Amino acid sequence: IIEGDTLVSTQHYEKSLKCYLSALEEISTNHQCVQPVITSDVCLAYIYGRIGNAYAKLEQYSIAAMYHHRQYAVALEADNSRCQIISCLSLGCDYQGELDYVSANEWFDEALYKSISARDEVLQTVSHRALQLICEKLNFSDASLKHSEAIQSIVSKRKQHIDGVVNSAIQLQTRLMNGNAKEVVVIQLEQTTNFHLTLKKKRSMLQSSITKALNDKSHIAIEIQRIEDSLEKVYAEIKECCAKNPQKVSSRCMHGLMQVIDSNVLQEILKVDAKKLNDGLENLIKKSKQKDADILNLHYDLEGINKDISVEEGPLITKVMKPSEACRCMQFNYKNTSLNDINCSHTNESIPFLVVSKGSSIYVNHLRTGELQAIFSGDEYHTLHAGEPLGHRTIVTCLFFRDKRVFSGSMDQSIMCWDIETEKRVFVAKGHEGTVTCLWVDHEKMISGSADSFIIIWDKDTGAVFRRVSGHMRGILSLECGLTWCVSGGSDGVICVWQCLSRFDDPDYHEFTCKTTLRFGDACKITALSCGALQVVSGNNLGKVVLWWLKTEEIIQSCDAHKGSVTSLQFDATRIVSSGTDGNVCVIDIFTGYRLATIRSEQNTDVRVESIAFDSEGISGAYTDGSIRHFQWVSSSWNTQATSKVDSLNGIKDATFLHTGMRILVRKKETEEDGELKQEQQTNVSKEQEKLHNQQHAGGLSTRLFSKWQNLLESRALQNA
Repeated sequence: IIEGDTLVSTQHYEKSLKCYLSALEEISTNHQCVQPVITSDVCLAYIYGRIGNAYAKLEQYSIAAMYHHRQYAVALEADNSRCQIISCLSLGCDYQGELDYVSANEWFDEALYKSISARDEVLQTVSHRALQLICEKLNFSDASLKHSEAIQSIVSKRKQHIDGVVNSAIQLQTRLMNGNAKEVVVIQLEQTTNFHLTLKKKRSMLQSSITKALNDKSHIAIEIQRIEDSLEKVYAEIKECCAKNPQKVSSRCMHGLMQVIDSNVLQEILKVDAKKLNDGLENLIKKSKQKDADILNLHYDLEGINKDISVEEGPLITKVMKPSEACRCMQFNYKNTSLNDINCSHTNESIPFLVVSKGSSIYVNHLRTGELQAIFSGDEYHTLHAGEPLGHRTIVTCLFFRDKRVFSGSMDQSIMCWDIETEKRVFVAKGHEGTVTCLWVDHEKMISGSADSFIIIWDKDTGAVFRRVSGHMRGILSLECGLTWCVSGGSDGVICVWQCLSRFDDPDYHEFTCKTTLRFGDACKITALSCGALQVVSGNNLGKVVLWWLKTEEIIQSCDAHKGSVTSLQFDATRIVSSGTDGNVCVIDIFTGYRLATIRSEQNTDVRVESIAFDSEGISGAYTDGSIRHFQWVSSSWNTQATSKVDSLNGIKDATFLHTGMRILVRKKETEEDGELKQEQQTNVSKEQEKLHNQQHAGGLSTRLFSKWQNLLESRALQNA
């Protein structure tokens, strides 16, 4: 039957007939050839139908109708409704081929009735379409319109059903996407123009100036009130002196002490004080009026800036600023990773920023709010000005963010260093002859890799070249380094492990040499690297995450983590976290190589995870749609808060003192057999101790020997436990 169907699909109808007739002969003589999942009658009906279809293709409609009648009869005997409907439709087509539209209409009507009874919407649609064509042939326009409306109704109903199923699948996908994360905090990075950012900074400065001016004015008002109160007292005292003239009066105006003074002398002193107070009051009133004028001017300036900002935030600029291109590079601060504080929630030393590149420009956003802090604009080729370029001339291809400095590499073969506090460029480093593809900076140096297959070691403060080394046959795609080591991965599928001395011992890095070469294969490219003391974890463009043991240069574990290139890696003592161009974040068990979790991306397959970082609280991912997503660990095997108390076996009383990757001893849960064994062991130890005491009392053991045996018994009991 399958051979006959294949011949029909290739339009060899006569040969297909031979196959079907052979099958018909076989099933007529031997009913055992049919599988038990389908009855021989149904199989016979389908063979009759196929023979009829083959004759219909040969335009022998009368013979085709004969076999379709047989199919219908057998289907009625087998009580197979679907086969009956198909045979009715086939008979209608046969009569339609013979131009007998009345008979064709009757069989199509029968097919429609049976399909409605069977609630088969697909065959209902086919029947309605067949009847619509027949009605058009017979000029029954009303009936044709009725069938057309019925088709539209069924199609619309099925579309609604399919849309509902698709929506359910999307909801399920959304639940699965973050099924391994307790909470997902999505922070959208602000996107704006440099002018808009400058306006916002000016507005912030003006608001601070207005606040300061208002505070100064309130202080002046308090001082004016104090002087007025003092004047009132002075005038009251002058009035009192005039009333007692020329008698002696008591006053505190001299040195602040109560003294008896002649009233005329006191009047003169008080008049001098009143003059000084009046002069001070006039100065303060002038200052107050000046502050009012300053505040008014500041408000006018603020109003003008708010108008400009409203234009920048208006619909026209917003439409223009819609993200037309995805983020090319995104980097968390390396210092936060080393402090185990990715989200800057524990220590004041963390840097709460993320750097992003789009085209030739670099953006600095706040990690927790997404607010744009600074823009290091690129200097496009069409921009003409005197002097050196102000920024990169072409696309930024790599970033590294350490402390308060951003290091960027570009297709223009240069490396630039930027300070996020001063928002100025620190230096420009030139030396590569190809696109700068990767960067890494430690306490002493900056190392870069390029498409020219060379590694250059630079001074991280000035951009001066220390040394230029080669070890790869093709371009370098990934780098990581420390004070005395470096690992590099290239598009040749090779990982080079370099060793070096510190800058104090080797200022020019002459001892920077390749110690080990790990080769995965020429067909792959090493796109991500992370190195430990004894092992290296690599990711390639095939989506594989591989754990290498440096001592033997062998692969310990390998995991097919992603469907695209691996973009970023980080690992600790127990797990590897990787991100890829498929938009997923994978958590891999470092001991088994199995995927513990996959945090899936949304429907938009164009969004990829450019960078990831994790600490003991969770994972943070930077996505190329301009968002940061924070996921919290939930698995009890990962979460250090899963157990409230830990016994003193490890010297740790509370689980909050545990840290990720820490090896601890755990007490095995006792079964009934364990309890009986423990009781038997305790009984044996008690008997041995009792025997030991008896021997000592009998004078058989010295005190020193008795103590030694007792310690041995206690250690044996502890070992058994």
